[in-house]
Amino acid sequence: MGRVICESGDWDTFSVASHERYDAWVHKLNDTFGSWNARSYRNKDFSAKVRTNKFGAFRVVDCFCDPCAAERTSSNIARDDEEVLAIQLVVYGTEKILLGDEEYSLDAGDILVWDNTQRMKFEVQEKLHKVSAILPLQRLKDWMPTSWKDMPRKIAAGTPHNAVLTSFLLPLSRADFAGSRMNDDALSEAAVAMLVNSVANLSDFGETTVRSRHLRLIKAHIDRRLKDADLTLETVAKSNGISLRYLHWLFSETGETVSQYVISQRLERCRQDLCHPLMNRSITQLAYSWGFSDAAHFSKRFKMAYGCSPTDYKLRTSQIASPTRRLLQASSCTASAQV
Repeated sequence: MGRVICESGDWDTFSVASHERYDAWVHKLNDTFGSWNARSYRNKDFSAKVRTNKFGAFRVVDCFCDPCAAERTSSNIARDDEEVLAIQLVVYGTEKILLGDEEYSLDAGDILVWDNTQRMKFEVQEKLHKVSAILPLQRLKDWMPTSWKDMPRKIAAGTPHNAVLTSFLLPLSRADFAGSRMNDDALSEAAVAMLVNSVANLSDFGETTVRSRHLRLIKAHIDRRLKDADLTLETVAKSNGISLRYLHWLFSETGETVSQYVISQRLERCRQDLCHPLMNRSITQLAYSWGFSDAAHFSKRFKMAYGCSPTDYKLRTSQIASPTRRLLQASSCTASAQV
């Protein structure tokens, strides 16, 4: 959408009659966070206030409320017009949340990532202050088209990745942006980028991170298809249900790009074949067999990687391995004679 003017709004229960405050809060809850079925409370002293900074499709909601509870069922989900993602930071207080089949207990500083496509329950057990960034769920799907559903949802207080998201959320809730122009696409992209970086580095199994596990799976996929000349970044991403952006991000801390990894692995397979005493294919045949479509390009890449041409490398290894070659050839001849 580009640059949009921020729309700021404040709401609270203090101007509402005491016996109507909770109902007014329920209405505000549905208006702000989608369709919910709230639990009935008879607390005449119930209080809540909400401040919203809306930048087009990106919103930051600063919410204070007394103890309350609500749930989202399949009928509530069906009533919502759009799929949204919420990155929720608890500033103080305690909240219990059931998201799908997973239970979470949130204390001060904890962050929970939820979306409105799942059944959900929450219970605020004491006065609560939370800040939530709400944006189109599609932005996360663009990064992680299928794996977004399996991402960790809680980012505990005190972790470096939590600190990064917190430093993003709090200023957006506290500063006066009324009338200011902001780019809602940029805000959504920044939020999702920080989120993906955070959850992909959380512990998953043992000391393996989500990011390293995804990277390992992607590399294994590439390794199995090195012989395929039609292997492209697009086919790698599509086959693994991720976006090109996420694919590039997975490799961003490895010291090499995806393309560089593919080429280095193909070169290594060629080098290994050149070392084999009984390798009798031409250099061109070898290059084509490992996915290179141009023999001259292969030779240039090989020399850059190993300091000599494939032909010279084959010659050197054949001279070193000549005793082994003779043994293998003799063995091969003996086996043929026996047959």
